[in-house]
Amino acid sequence: MELVVFLPKELRGYRKALKLWGVLVNPARKVDQQVYALAYQAKLEMMTDREKYAEDLLEDHLGPLEVAEGSPAEKMLESPEVLKASWAMTSYLLKEVSLEGLKKAWGLDLEREEALSEAEQYELVDKLTLREYLDLVP
Repeated sequence: MELVVFLPKELRGYRKALKLWGVLVNPARKVDQQVYALAYQAKLEMMTDREKYAEDLLEDHLGPLEVAEGSPAEKMLESPEVLKASWAMTSYLLKEVSLEGLKKAWGLDLEREEALSEAEQYELVDKLTLREYLDLVP
């Protein structure tokens, strides 16, 4: 099954947005907040599965995680920093925050928008490392 990048069109020109919130989805599936949440968790699992020292890296960036059991991705979803990042996009999809509000809160208003091809967008999301992701999360 071939996957495609999901991210609202108005954010696809920002590398940071693609790395923070871009997810891979089945192109035939309508993406709502529930599908997005599952795809976001799959993204976290993909990054932690590829990282040999995921637990150590998570602790270095996020501090000790209070959740004792679960996969590294499940533990990430319990951290306030990662929750804040994932909730930012969910809030935008639910129209609870404006595009300008989202850009300002996450520093996208300071970035230059680029014309990225679908292949470039896919590579940014698919090849994202756990370290790169964690460097973007406040």
